[in-house]
Amino acid sequence: MAFAIEYTFVRPSTDVAWPEFSVDQQTQIQALRETHNVSSTDTFSEDNLTWVRRQAAESMEAYTPFYTEGQPIWEAAGIIYNAQQADITVSLDIIENT
Repeated sequence: MAFAIEYTFVRPSTDVAWPEFSVDQQTQIQALRETHNVSSTDTFSEDNLTWVRRQAAESMEAYTPFYTEGQPIWEAAGIIYNAQQADITVSLDIIENT
């Protein structure tokens, strides 16, 4: 894959729940991944305080429609807002763009 992005979530303790999509929202996001050929992998640290979601596509041009269509779902789920309310830090890094 020539374009990859990582969302990193770090929570203060394992007592704090990760932000998540509803079942319906997760189904919608997965359908968008399939439609736009975007892969997604999740990795958790040994202490389960850090979660990294890596999403990859053939190119930034291929990823952009997925991101644009998925953004309203993320907003409706309140992923970033809920993370902030739970004192979970969120960062986004483009790790490959070739």
